[in-house]
Amino acid sequence: MDGLFAIHDFMIAFKHQVPEGKHEKFRVRWEPDTVVFWDNRSVQHYAASDYYPDVRIMERASIVGTRPT
Repeated sequence: MDGLFAIHDFMIAFKHQVPEGKHEKFRVRWEPDTVVFWDNRSVQHYAASDYYPDVRIMERASIVGTRPT
C-alpha cells in the first residue's frame, strides 16, 4: 500500500510528542471530597507533586471491558 510506512512513521512520532506537550493537560484544584478518575486505556496520566504539605490518597481500580476503538 502506497504511503503506509509514511503514515505509520507519522503516527509513531505524534504519539511520542503528545505526552511532552505543555498545553494538553487537565489540572484539578483539589478541595475536600474531590474525586477524579480517568481511563488509562485512552490517556496518559502524570501526577504533578505540587501539593506539599497536603497529601493525596490514591486508589487503583481495574475494569474488564472492550478495548477502545
